[in-house]
Formats: sequence, C-alpha cells, structure tokens
Amino acid sequence: MITEQNTIIELSISADSENEPVFSYSINGAECTGNVIMKEGGTITYQIVEVASVFGELKFIGAGFVTPFDGVVDEVAISNDGKEIYLSDLDHSVGTTSFRLILSNSINSLSLISPDPQVINRPK
Repeated sequence: MITEQNTIIELSISADSENEPVFSYSINGAECTGNVIMKEGGTITYQIVEVASVFGELKFIGAGFVTPFDGVVDEVAISNDGKEIYLSDLDHSVGTTSFRLILSNSINSLSLISPDPQVINRPK
C-alpha cells in the first residue's frame, strides 16, 4: 500500500493469453497494489503508462464508487488527454472506499473497468 500523499501511481494494462486485460500498478517502476492510505489531504494520481496494443488507445473517462457519498474521496478529475485521473481526498472522513477506474478504448464503444483499488483514510 502507498502511504505518501500526492503520489503518481503508474498503470500498465497488459493482455493475458486470452487477450483479457491485466491491470498492474507501480510507483517509479516498483510494483504495488494500487491501494492508498491517506493520513492527510492530497491528490492521488493514476497515470496510464503502458497498454497492450490489442486494446487500442485507452483513456480514463471516470471512476465508479461503491459508496460515493462516504466522504473518503471528494472529487475526481481527468487530464485533457485522458491519460491521468486525479482523486482529491481532503481527508475529512475516516474509512475505506472502493472504486473502479473506467476507461474508454479506440477499438469499440464499450468501457473497460479495473479491479478495485481502495483509498483508506486513517487519522493522523
């Protein structure tokens, strides 16, 4: 788990033997789960760094939350090119929220969703 605020989490999406997507997360090349523990407010950035060619071009179009009103994540924004998604966490609420990253692709009109990383807010 990542505990640093304002960290960029790199997202690579490869294809398994059946061309199903496999999501991998890393920070500066070191593999991680994609989960983040926040002890103060900050921004969590997920950045697409590598995509298997079988999926065409992928872009972030949003994040879907199981509990969108729990106050753990306060806002979501996407870069103009769709390669980064920013989750703003003001750290007002203690708790855990699960979400899925939602991506468009250049092959068809269907959306791709990630396995669920988590943001965990803990008191200082």
